[in-house]
Amino acid sequence: MKAGRVVSIRVNPRDCLAAIDTLEKIGLRVKGMSFAQVVSLAFSSAMESFRQNGIVPDRDGFEFIEMMQQFPADSRKGRAIAITKAFQLGETRVTAAAPLPRALQQAQQRLEELTLKAEADPINVSDEDRGEMLVLMQKLNPQLEVGEPTR
Repeated sequence: MKAGRVVSIRVNPRDCLAAIDTLEKIGLRVKGMSFAQVVSLAFSSAMESFRQNGIVPDRDGFEFIEMMQQFPADSRKGRAIAITKAFQLGETRVTAAAPLPRALQQAQQRLEELTLKAEADPINVSDEDRGEMLVLMQKLNPQLEVGEPTR
């Protein structure tokens, strides 16, 4: 038995095709392979690419138990259905995990700094800080409608 977790997921049509393209691109397409194997290998290939490019850390595996505790193995369908419904309530966008352009990285970092300041010391957050936060939120999430700050 292999280490890891067995999961059941729904893969959207674009990602189905991308999984097949990925294996064909790297020369791993094997005749008779199940589609679950195709998705698993394409996912593993993408994760390795993310590790090599520094997008995600290259972990040694000792963190597995600690990190996986938040996802109990005895999945209950009721909980899964509730999560699925939550995703379906609004438009769900899947974004690429590729690095952000430098300007957006800086904007994201500044927004995090201002957010931490606002949480730690809300009394000393100026109107300029709140205005800057709104501008940064709009820059990072153009589809987001950002209103005036409330007090």
